[in-house]
Amino acid sequence: MTKITERQYEVRQFKLVNGEEVVCEIIQWHNEEELELVVRKAMKLDSGNTEEGSRYYAFRPWMVYQEDPDELLVINGHHVIGIGFPTPQLIDQFDEAVDDMARMCEERKKEYEERKGLSSTMDMTKKVINEANDLEEYIEKMRQEGQTDSDDSNILQFDPNKRTLH
Repeated sequence: MTKITERQYEVRQFKLVNGEEVVCEIIQWHNEEELELVVRKAMKLDSGNTEEGSRYYAFRPWMVYQEDPDELLVINGHHVIGIGFPTPQLIDQFDEAVDDMARMCEERKKEYEERKGLSSTMDMTKKVINEANDLEEYIEKMRQEGQTDSDDSNILQFDPNKRTLH
């Protein structure tokens, strides 16, 4: 016997005018004033044939980069030509696909944050290099003005009226 879990939102299967089938959670149904359905976890149901001729079905995120299960999407009610109640088996497969989609979303977010962190590190490195070059130019200028020891030691004589380093 299949266990049906309590859900906060209803799961429905939609047939759209373009032939796509979408399974999703309904957050808000349309009404007479608004013909838009607010949904989340929208998964497109694709079908195909194996090389042996068997038919298979697979879930894919309905929209590219809309993989976060908590993000809301809107479906225009004029584009829905059919609404179905998914079977328990389809809902189980939908739940597995949503879990996979959520993992993919987290991985994509992590990769993005790592790239941004790397970018920030590279920006910081450039800044440090520029500051080091500025410091070398400043030291060379001080040498030319005779404000450093003649033996090129690491001790610099600072003039309080000029730029100082700490």
